Amino acid sequence: MESVEAKEFPIEEEYKKNHGVTPEDVMVLRKWLQTQPHLPERHITDLDLVLAYHSCNRSTEVTKQTLDLNYTFRTNVNDYFQSRSLDSNMTKMLNNLVIIPLAGRSHDGNAVFYSQLVDTDLSTFSCTEGLKAMLMIIDLWQYEEGTWPAFEMVANFANYTFGHITKIDLRSIQLMAFYLQPYH
Repeated sequence: MESVEAKEFPIEEEYKKNHGVTPEDVMVLRKWLQTQPHLPERHITDLDLVLAYHSCNRSTEVTKQTLDLNYTFRTNVNDYFQSRSLDSNMTKMLNNLVIIPLAGRSHDGNAVFYSQLVDTDLSTFSCTEGLKAMLMIIDLWQYEEGTWPAFEMVANFANYTFGHITKIDLRSIQLMAFYLQPYH
């Protein structure tokens, strides 16, 4: 199995962006993490803290709640966050879907992510593997790009059929709705 490592966006460059996140904000969150034995403090980078703090509109308390919920979810929901490598299932899924961050930005400066089903064969479709691939790519993209004002998802459903819809696991949709919901 091949592992993919992200080239992390330089934290110094992140602080130069005009989003109001400072090294002092990260230090406050880092100190809080040291009091949370159930969270993987040593695996949470300064960029992780910047991304979380920025996405929570620079609210320390909301960021703490979001980090706690996010890492608890990632620990408990193995389908999407464990064994994240380019194994045969993931390679097959990536050959069946176009999942790509677009180079440009939206009119508002937001990052744009595009997804489309390529292989319409029902036997190759897996909702869980597709969502896992999408989350892996989004995580990788964030590590390489750092923060952005917002995130827009464009999903082209033209190649989906009723048969694909019947293979969508409702548990997967429920878990993704919970994971992606705003915590503020």
